[in-house]
Amino acid sequence: MTGRDLVGGPVVELRHASVGYGDRPVVQDVSLLVRRGEVVALVGPNGSGKTTIVRGVLGLAPVTAGEVLLFDVPAVRFKERWRIGYVPQRHTVAGAVPSTVEEVVASGRLARRRWWAPSTAQDRRVVAQAIDVVGLGDRHRAPVSTLSGGQQRRVLIARALASEPEVLVMDEPTAGVDAQNSEALTRTLARLVDDGLTLVVVTHDVAPLAPILTRVVAVADGRVVGDEPADVAMSARSALGVHVYGHVDPHHGEPGPDGGPGDPARSAGSGWLGDPGLRGSRSAT
Repeated sequence: MTGRDLVGGPVVELRHASVGYGDRPVVQDVSLLVRRGEVVALVGPNGSGKTTIVRGVLGLAPVTAGEVLLFDVPAVRFKERWRIGYVPQRHTVAGAVPSTVEEVVASGRLARRRWWAPSTAQDRRVVAQAIDVVGLGDRHRAPVSTLSGGQQRRVLIARALASEPEVLVMDEPTAGVDAQNSEALTRTLARLVDDGLTLVVVTHDVAPLAPILTRVVAVADGRVVGDEPADVAMSARSALGVHVYGHVDPHHGEPGPDGGPGDPARSAGSGWLGDPGLRGSRSAT
């Protein structure tokens, strides 16, 4: 059975949700439903609220109004956080303390067990499997500092997969990744989707993910301004460009927050969705 066959019940739902920091709402009155087996891209310029939406879903930013439900359970009462994996927007996983690929990925198992409990044979099996899934089985003992940026991004995905999630939320997974690694990443995600994983991806450019997308949701000025099946969104029939292309971002082309990538330089012809004539995307079911 494939991910396409498993599209069904709700896994993430926002009902007129507002998310912000302190007294300043960044996202207001957002309603969004993601069903099991879908691959949903959140698109829009810097500052539009894409990342804030997912931070609200993940409990990393306060929901100040409305409601967020996870697997039909209000997020404030949801206890099985391991069911939702998260791959943050980061260029590297190398830190001050040298770590191997295996060690970084193993940290993802902490969502499934007490931090002080020793790892089990099951833990080690799942970690090895997660590393194999992202195509780094031959590098499992390599220091992460020796890997390319694209390989390090796959390490982050493997770490999230180590908790055996049912939903994976990714923030700009292809930003700063070269074409070869971007294609490898898409192949990895395609295998996961075929195994039933649900994906929510924050991105500036859906082109690398076109083969697996089912929906594209446009965000501008803290609101959802469009929601279309992927095959429509990446065609001349799409209405999303009216909202997304028309949003003038004063930081266009400059680095994003925390040194992360900014908006790619794009012409009005390509827009935020990449080539409007792209084909080969998964259609919504």
